[in-house]
Amino acid sequence: MEKTIILNGEELKLKANAMNPIIYADAFTDEFFEAQTNIIQAFDKRGGYDPKKIKTVEVMRLVWTMAKTADRSFPNFDEWVESLDAFPLVMLMGDIAPLIIHNITGNTDIKAKNTEAVESAH
Repeated sequence: MEKTIILNGEELKLKANAMNPIIYADAFTDEFFEAQTNIIQAFDKRGGYDPKKIKTVEVMRLVWTMAKTADRSFPNFDEWVESLDAFPLVMLMGDIAPLIIHNITGNTDIKAKNTEAVESAH
């Protein structure tokens, strides 16, 4: 599953597929599935999420992994983060939730019912 988002005024192509855990494992020491699950568990049944349950670096790592999967020439994690003016966590939550759900379930038709509230906050 692919999605193009806008980050710091530029298009960024993200790709969720079976290569994500491998790229993630090559770059980081924590577990890819665990990082995804942590983010999904931050969402509540009303459509919002608890920012206290979100680890910003975890989200950054997932976004980077999906960008690296889409473009293998994408810079390494530290270089990429250093190039960012800001990391709009609130905006990105709605963008990446469907990709994470796709990775966990394998379903391309599913959309997190609670991402609509996050997307409307854009």
